[in-house]
Amino acid sequence: MMFLLKSLVLLNTFILRIGRHLAWIAIGLMVVIILVQVLFRYGLNSALPWPDEAARFLMLWMTGLIAPSAYRWGGSQMASSFDWDASNADQTGLDVLIPSSRTWTDDIGQCGIDHQTIL
Repeated sequence: MMFLLKSLVLLNTFILRIGRHLAWIAIGLMVVIILVQVLFRYGLNSALPWPDEAARFLMLWMTGLIAPSAYRWGGSQMASSFDWDASNADQTGLDVLIPSSRTWTDDIGQCGIDHQTIL
């Protein structure tokens, strides 16, 4: 049983290492693609149609490839907001404000109100 667990740990470590390397390749390609788009859009005044989608595609894959390693090292995959450096008094206000605003927007969605007409 212990041999099976050690084998799985080694296999998982190897796969995570490959995922980390692929994530770095994806982020590097994403930077190059964005720089090409900036050059063509502002330098040559002729925007290319594909770099925005390619960069978004690589960003999603980079996130998916690096998230298991982050989880293994104790990182969090949740989307955090601006409240991480707030003082204790501000934090208490944010703890009330953020869930209540979400409840309000959920209520609008459940009532069938068209958000386009409100704005």
